[in-house]
Amino acid sequence: MARNVEHQGLAIHGGVSVKGEQPETANFGSPDDLGGDMRQINQYALYELGDTLAALKRLHGTVTLAQAFVPLMDAQRQIQQLLQGQLMEITFSRHDAVALQTQISAASGRYFKENGELDSTLDWSKEEIPSWEMSSIRNSLEKFEHTFSAELRQATTYYIPRVGIYDTAKLVENAEQHIDADLRKLMDEMAVKDFAAAGRCLALDLPTSSGFHAARAVESVLAAYYHSFAGANAETPGNGTMGDYLGALETLDTMVKPDAKTLRTIREIAKLDRNPLMHPRDTLETQEAAIFFNLATAAIMAMTREIATRQAGGTQLTLVHSDAG
Repeated sequence: MARNVEHQGLAIHGGVSVKGEQPETANFGSPDDLGGDMRQINQYALYELGDTLAALKRLHGTVTLAQAFVPLMDAQRQIQQLLQGQLMEITFSRHDAVALQTQISAASGRYFKENGELDSTLDWSKEEIPSWEMSSIRNSLEKFEHTFSAELRQATTYYIPRVGIYDTAKLVENAEQHIDADLRKLMDEMAVKDFAAAGRCLALDLPTSSGFHAARAVESVLAAYYHSFAGANAETPGNGTMGDYLGALETLDTMVKPDAKTLRTIREIAKLDRNPLMHPRDTLETQEAAIFFNLATAAIMAMTREIATRQAGGTQLTLVHSDAG
């Protein structure tokens, strides 16, 4: 079933289950699986549609073209947007929406010439739409309201609270922007997608999935980080795990060494990496996932900063402090 997800005044519509599913059944093995059909819904547009249809419903008896112009034009435009899926996807009420749109289009055709231009020769204050036609429009409108209300009742809406200080909408839509744009350019496409997926899972209260994607993003950047020191043609250490890369980085026989602070951050991530995250019986809590997301952010930014320095031809310096005057 399609879901609506509401957060801080924003709604998301898509086929993503938000609560009650374990990560193993949520089908989030690839970033592309996460909310690929999700999109924002402007809930105020649905309010405006209701207000527009209410104005149309207030037209009783025979009305002049001047009286009916705004209600008819607004209703025609907004129902067309609904049918095109711009407001939300409708199925059960579509037939009645099409029938209502057809009747409104027939009535509004009086305002136009055959070439589609407004007919300025008409006296809109005297030309009328007969009461029987307005009654037919109201009947179609009431039928549409009945089926549309039933469809809306089946559309599930959730409220998603903030995770820490993170803006929910930004986590869902643009979590990758948490990484500075200049540094993000040094991440490969999969790493960016995984990081975005981690943020989205964190917002949607899927903490273990968030940790899984955050770890994958770190691993992707870690490979590039390793090769920036060991050389582009260096063999992948061991099985290419985070621990293998860490061990190789710590024993590199090169003049310029990786920053020890960066390696410590990666080591903290490695403690939570494949063992708990890949074990089917181990899960992360939301607070743990938020900590892991922050660690992943810090590690990725630290690694990409060093990669940028290496690409620019700079040298990583280690400062030695002394008590000597």
